[in-house]
Amino acid sequence: MGADTGRIPYQWGSGGSGKRRMVFLLREKARNKIETYEENAVLMTYLDDLNCRIRADRPLARRETIATLWGEGTEFVQVCFQSRGCRYSDMGACIMCDYGCGRNLEPYEIENYCSTAPVFEDSGVKEILIGTYGSSLDEYEMSETCFRKILERLRQTDIPMIGFETHCDTVSSGKLKEIKDYLFDKEIYIEMGFESLDDKVRERYLNKRLKIKNLEKAMELVHRFGFLVVLNILIGAPFLSPRQQIEDVCASVKWAFDNGADNVVLFPMNVKPYTVLYRIMQKGMYKPVSHWLVINTLDELAQILTDDQLAHVGLSWYGERSDIYKKPFLQMVTPRACDKCRGKIFRFYGMYQAEASGSRRRELIREILQTPVECDCREEEHWLEGMAVK
Repeated sequence: MGADTGRIPYQWGSGGSGKRRMVFLLREKARNKIETYEENAVLMTYLDDLNCRIRADRPLARRETIATLWGEGTEFVQVCFQSRGCRYSDMGACIMCDYGCGRNLEPYEIENYCSTAPVFEDSGVKEILIGTYGSSLDEYEMSETCFRKILERLRQTDIPMIGFETHCDTVSSGKLKEIKDYLFDKEIYIEMGFESLDDKVRERYLNKRLKIKNLEKAMELVHRFGFLVVLNILIGAPFLSPRQQIEDVCASVKWAFDNGADNVVLFPMNVKPYTVLYRIMQKGMYKPVSHWLVINTLDELAQILTDDQLAHVGLSWYGERSDIYKKPFLQMVTPRACDKCRGKIFRFYGMYQAEASGSRRRELIREILQTPVECDCREEEHWLEGMAVK
């Protein structure tokens, strides 16, 4: 996706009072000592500015890269079309996100790609997810004409389930009606980032631009058109202990199902190089997510969800996807596990994802936790209670 330039990402500026102020504010945020609107507004301004500075060094996607595919040869395929990038990324929002940046495509490029890409002819594909580097329904990234070219091609396929990944603020009746008109005989879902129910986590810790009331309106609108709602929830928010991270996920998933979400996808945190989170990790204020944290989160979800709900909790970005940057020093940091347990964990993930029964998933979770594994990372008893911030 990305064209590596070899540039080392922005490193907090050139020192001085601005750098010291940023580190001070981050540590104060981590210790929950920034509470007033004014104090948080100052920090958000710093974060927005730092995000923009860091992202300014990102290599652009190669011009000839029309789309990136994940899941080729399987029943589920994600097609990520090149775009200028998320509008919220350009504003400096979200300390953890980097799905790339490039250029918006022309209609003829979309048409040529869709007419020749094998994925649209593969009879083995049962589900396809359409995305961009940000939001597939946002005309900031994809023109109306380009979007229609994609809909026209999807209408001609035999793929029964089609999803569109987007920010909740880009969901409109106009876009949904257009999807309905073209794909009336398909099962449609709209996948939206949610990350966390907690306003403090979402707005202060992640610097994400999302209001719950806007998400609720988008969910209601999606259901009004007869489509499914899928919400993405983050595992491993910064400035929380592992125990707090688990509780944050459980509260968010419970809210999602109680408020009409049809499916939830859990995203373990990946620390990407062109992000503020990467700098926070370098400063020793964030510890990458453990795979055992992911599994223990699933275990606690299994205790509060029904079998039907657990059957609709999926996983993504747990280490099964390739990075967009190829240089060794630009690799994202994926959830951690040692060599002794990694194989067992990934076999568990594969079985969990393939299992449609909530009760069977519950058994798989219990089995992996009861399986004797002598490894350093599982024996770290302090990880559950220890703070992620030093």
